[in-house]
Amino acid sequence: MTLQESKGKSRTVAVSGMLLGLINLVAIAIGYAWDNWTHRQHPFAAQIPLGTIVTVAGFLFYFRAALTSTSRSAIQNGPAWRQLYFTSLGFGSLGFGLTALLLPQLNFSISRMFTFFVSQAFANACAICVVSSVRDADHSAKLRSLFRHRWFRLLLKVSMALSVAAFAFVAVEGTSYLLISSRPAGPSVEFGGEYSKAGAFYLPDQRLGAVALPNLNLDCQRKVNGNDIWDVTYHTDQFGRRVSTILPSADPKQFAIFFGCSFLFGEGANDDQTIPSSFAAKNPEFRPYNYGIPGYGTQQMLAKLETGTLRQEVSEEDGVGLYLYLEDIHEARAVGTMEVLNAWASTFPCYEIKPGGGVVNHGSFVDARPLLLSTYHLLGKSNFVQYMGISFPTLSDRHYALTAEIVAESQRQFKAQMGVDRFCVIVFPKRNAHRKLLPHLHRLKVPYIDCSDLFDPEGEGFKFVGDGHPTPKANELLIEHLGIDLNKLFASRSPEVITEQ
Repeated sequence: MTLQESKGKSRTVAVSGMLLGLINLVAIAIGYAWDNWTHRQHPFAAQIPLGTIVTVAGFLFYFRAALTSTSRSAIQNGPAWRQLYFTSLGFGSLGFGLTALLLPQLNFSISRMFTFFVSQAFANACAICVVSSVRDADHSAKLRSLFRHRWFRLLLKVSMALSVAAFAFVAVEGTSYLLISSRPAGPSVEFGGEYSKAGAFYLPDQRLGAVALPNLNLDCQRKVNGNDIWDVTYHTDQFGRRVSTILPSADPKQFAIFFGCSFLFGEGANDDQTIPSSFAAKNPEFRPYNYGIPGYGTQQMLAKLETGTLRQEVSEEDGVGLYLYLEDIHEARAVGTMEVLNAWASTFPCYEIKPGGGVVNHGSFVDARPLLLSTYHLLGKSNFVQYMGISFPTLSDRHYALTAEIVAESQRQFKAQMGVDRFCVIVFPKRNAHRKLLPHLHRLKVPYIDCSDLFDPEGEGFKFVGDGHPTPKANELLIEHLGIDLNKLFASRSPEVITEQ
């Protein structure tokens, strides 16, 4: 062998070692990304299996190319194998060190470096054993024979496909992570008071998912960028309902039972500033009952009615039932979208439409759809999904139909328990509302008052700064409009009456 040929072979081994070292580095990055994505408790739990797949695939790809290259096939001897082995580890370690220095946020450590050495040394050894299992000098011919086997070609294709997919996954997730990190910082939100402490307000409930603790007196503060947004006190009664106030001169003979979410509960409002309290101030003949809880949807209203306890919690014999509806938000909760279930609603009631109409209760989402929830949980950890704001499923007409069916069944349950047929849906104002629920309510003969265009809920003074909840001013304006329409709606005491604005 001439000196020039020797230098050429050494250069070939060095370049090959560099490429395989980069493959090793990609392998550890994939393992690291996977562990972070799944939030595993044991660091690098997935690094060894994923790293081995990537590294073995890299070796197979290299030696497949070596069959068509005279210069590369020259490294297929004992000393060259060892040189390639340690060169690839050396370049991989160098890349590991540079990555740790340039990207300190990845938090690489000595223990992770050790894991890298162990897993990649094992992977390199496995690959070399596969491609150099023969001891005679004619490696190239043996490799050609090996690659003629269908199962080996299939293994190569699968390994390469997994490697490409893993590399693409890491590239997309890494890019999304950098894009998220480069976003301008949002407003600084601070919560204070007893209400913000875990377990101070909510109590797990088998039927409703969560309920409010009874007889509470909780203070709640919120600041945005250091500025006070609200400083209020929340009270609940013996049934865990938000306390509503009435005028001292009022002598209510009828009930006004309200169902809804945090908008109805009155997030950021004192007891006398909520929608039920404002309603009682305008209609002193009614005693208000606030069954709204932050995070609730239509399914909590139906689940509460299905418990059969509502009649025992209300003393008046006659009155009205009202549901405060938020377009798209309550559909997402009724259906159980990925965003909602990952955030707080996995234990919420899960309803589905029965053949022929009506709904059936399948228990909680976590009991009815465990595999779907696990899938949502993993997808929710993806940087790409977070950056794009992706949530499944996209709301369609069948989801509005499900929400309407839940409301219609609630109307039937309300009439059966309370002995009155005055039940109504209040559509809260929304900018550019599409009103896709209303045709379904009309079909099911559920009365509603469409307040979508009453005011712009995004306008100044109608929602809290840095928060989407309505201000007391918005609550009062809604009630002023509602009082007039309720008289029209229930003038004939007929549930078929529909009022549209």
